[in-house]
Amino acid sequence: MNEIDIAELRTWMYECGAIALRSFRNVVGHRKADKSWVTEADVEIERGLVERITARYPEHGILGEEQTRQGLDREFLWALDPLDGTALFVAGLPTWGISAGLLRHGVPYFGMIYFPLLEDCYWAGPTGQSTSYRLAHRIARIGLQPHRMRTAVSQSISTAKRAVSAPQSAPSAMLRVVARWAG
Repeated sequence: MNEIDIAELRTWMYECGAIALRSFRNVVGHRKADKSWVTEADVEIERGLVERITARYPEHGILGEEQTRQGLDREFLWALDPLDGTALFVAGLPTWGISAGLLRHGVPYFGMIYFPLLEDCYWAGPTGQSTSYRLAHRIARIGLQPHRMRTAVSQSISTAKRAVSAPQSAPSAMLRVVARWAG
């Protein structure tokens, strides 16, 4: 199966955003062994995404930032970051998101990131094109074609971290982070 139901995935991301918003600015973060942050929201969101992906795409593998490691040798492998920017989330800053990427044969195939506080969702597919859901709907209301942005895959995590801090660069940042996890 190589078709991803974007509307369904967007719904999952919105549901995960609601989970995160329940604890935002009232969260207790803990340091993992690698000194990065983790919260209960991270774990709950990852668990929810794993349940949905496993039910909808049973032949896909899943690699979660917090704990999930299943089917890592499969053709399609999801890479999940339940709170992309957990340190920002813990600090009460608005530019954290929920991200899910999909690798096909180890190559970035699809990625989506949702910023609940900014009410914006970006995704990119196999063509390298990415779309902003909110921007696409605003432009469609005035009868124009949705804006498209080119994305690139990079192995540089410092570039990805800078891009995640700038929501307009989120789609390419997501693919960069997925590429890092795959490598």
